[in-house]
Amino acid sequence: MIRQLITSLRCLFLLALGAALVLPVSVSAQTAQQAGATPAASGAQEESGGGAEGSNPLASTSKLDFVSTFTKSGGSFVTDISAEGAFMLHPRVKFVYELHYFVTDVTGKTENDWETLHLKPIWFPKDFKLSKVWGMRLAVGGELIIDFNNLNKGIGTGSDQVGPLVGLAFMNRETGLALIPLVQHFESYESGAVSQTAFRVIGLKPLPANTWVKLDAKVPYDWVNNAVPFNFEL
Repeated sequence: MIRQLITSLRCLFLLALGAALVLPVSVSAQTAQQAGATPAASGAQEESGGGAEGSNPLASTSKLDFVSTFTKSGGSFVTDISAEGAFMLHPRVKFVYELHYFVTDVTGKTENDWETLHLKPIWFPKDFKLSKVWGMRLAVGGELIIDFNNLNKGIGTGSDQVGPLVGLAFMNRETGLALIPLVQHFESYESGAVSQTAFRVIGLKPLPANTWVKLDAKVPYDWVNNAVPFNFEL
């Protein structure tokens, strides 16, 4: 039954990917104002994906990125190749999706296969104007993580997970600086192999020539192993 669900979700991912390519890639400020949000008060400006806003999970943006990340630890390597997209279902509802493919030698020989599919709806119930230049956005959502059952290759966790989340986005309208604290809990609903609460802080600062600096610090607490596998990205 679970495998049938995964097959259905694969189809859903392809539909979502197609929708991201053909739907409008942004929600205009006029539409946002009709929904009761003003760009000045919003915790994140609304624009097409890419740039600093494209890296902000709480921004009202649409995007489709292809990312490759290489990490090496303890003599083994992992290459994570992913498609990461998002589009707005409504001025206050964002749908985020990710598909990950791994190449790794953690088992002693090089293996490659699909790792996980992530489906994440996010609702923005309220925007706040804190001052003339600072705004704040509240976000509430959840994530469904489908594991492709390749743990024998050293890929994935071998367990599907759900992950409710809550976060805030603080945006400086003049400088574009964004500070985004998030809390998300991941729980495997079949085997109990995963039970982790992650505290995450993202900092984004736009720079000239359409470049930006991103700070992404994750401090998860692993309730199964009583460990804190800290993760820092710049």
